Amino acid sequence: MVARVTGVELKEIVDTDKADSLLESQFINTAHIFVEANLVDSGLSEDVLKVIELYLAAHFLIMTEERGGLIVEHFGDATNRYADVFKDGGLYMTRFGQQAITFDTTGTLAKLKPKQRAEFRVI
Repeated sequence: MVARVTGVELKEIVDTDKADSLLESQFINTAHIFVEANLVDSGLSEDVLKVIELYLAAHFLIMTEERGGLIVEHFGDATNRYADVFKDGGLYMTRFGQQAITFDTTGTLAKLKPKQRAEFRVI
């Protein structure tokens, strides 16, 4: 199935210099596969699936461009702070992932959590 979103549409919500063809082959395609695997049979309308796919594509793009999502930025004496990718993980790491979760009224995306690993050593 063909992706619901185009590179032009993605650029309307994310400021990026990446070529439309790259956006479509990488980020939009990934979002499309994700939606197809998790939401296509959920009962959500095609319009809602398109919005979710758009925000997922933005999430994947921002993960690349902002290293997890910029949460604080100052100009004087320059401060940048990025989301703690290990705190909440998954779609919660960017504002776009959080929007995708909001549009998914089935709660499917909210339930998807990355697997957490821990290592214990006994000395």
